[in-house]
Amino acid sequence: MELEQTQVDDFLAAKKVALGEGPVDWEHKTPELATWSAIVEVDAVRKGEVRLVANPRVDRAWSFMLLLHKTAVYRLEDQPPPARHLNRGCPESFPRRIGCEPHEHVWIRGRDLHCARPVDSLRDGDHHDFFKAFCERANLEFQSEYRPPEPPMQMLELGS
Repeated sequence: MELEQTQVDDFLAAKKVALGEGPVDWEHKTPELATWSAIVEVDAVRKGEVRLVANPRVDRAWSFMLLLHKTAVYRLEDQPPPARHLNRGCPESFPRRIGCEPHEHVWIRGRDLHCARPVDSLRDGDHHDFFKAFCERANLEFQSEYRPPEPPMQMLELGS
C-alpha cells in the first residue's frame, strides 16, 4: 500500500502511544545487535510500530524508527565513523551529505526515508537525550520505562 504524504503527516502529528508493560527489555540478537519493538496506537487504534535498534558494543550506534502500518516514516539515528549519508533527489532544505552525527530521516513521498538532516542539539546527548528527542519528534508516549541496552552478560564476563 503506497502512502500519501497527508497520511504520513497526519500520523506524525497525532498523539501516539507505544504499548508495553514494565521496563524496555532489549532483545540481544547478537552481541552487536539489541532490538526492542512495540505496537503504536492512535486513539486506541493500532496504526503502526516503534522499533529501537542499538549496538551496545559501540558508543552512539542507535537507530529509533516509527512505522505507519508496515512502512517506516520517521527515524532518528546516530552512527559511529565511518558512517555517512548522501541525500540524492531530496528537497533543497536537506544538506547534500551528512557525516557521523545525530540525524533524522524524514519520509517524503517518492523518496521514503532517503532524505536526512542533522540534529545538532543531540551532538553531545546521551542515550536518554536521544530517546527523549525521538519521542518528542514522533509525538510518541511510552508506556514502558525506557532503559538503554546493556552489553550482553558474556561480554561483561570477557571484559573482567
